[in-house]
Amino acid sequence: MLLNNVLNNNISLFVMRENLGATRQAALTSTISLVGGMICGLFVGKIGKIFRYSSIALSICLYGIAYFLIGLFHSLLIVFIGSFIVGAAMSIAMGQFPYLISLIVDVNSVSMALGIYVAIYSVGGVVSPLIINPLTNLVSHLGFNVFSLSGLLALLLALICLLVKFQKSLVLAAKKQ
Repeated sequence: MLLNNVLNNNISLFVMRENLGATRQAALTSTISLVGGMICGLFVGKIGKIFRYSSIALSICLYGIAYFLIGLFHSLLIVFIGSFIVGAAMSIAMGQFPYLISLIVDVNSVSMALGIYVAIYSVGGVVSPLIINPLTNLVSHLGFNVFSLSGLLALLLALICLLVKFQKSLVLAAKKQ
């Protein structure tokens, strides 16, 4: 949610500041994000099978691509495309995390683990503007805006997930149990 809320918390101001539209267009970006999530959600199971060891990195990478598109190409159409991709990324992540938790946690602890996941998920949403926006202010003189910075951070995080084989180690550890 730390990554996902970058869009939710900043898109209206970005659309207005960049003269890309008015309140109506800013609100439409949220709707488009939901549509992206809904459509991708229909295929999350297949995506999880294809990207068995990297669906989490894929979702984080999609966040990065979407935010770079929005942050670098100041166009309402690109904002809509980026918003759709953010919805798809959220759908993949939110579909895969509970599944991975259910694999690695003892069957008697799944409900507690999922409760903790939801709590942490919510904390991520709350702290997103407290972390991302001040960080953006620190590097804005380098030409970054909130979306280009978030895109960079997301791509770095996706690369780290792939390099340390984050999801593969979880899945293989679950098989050993």
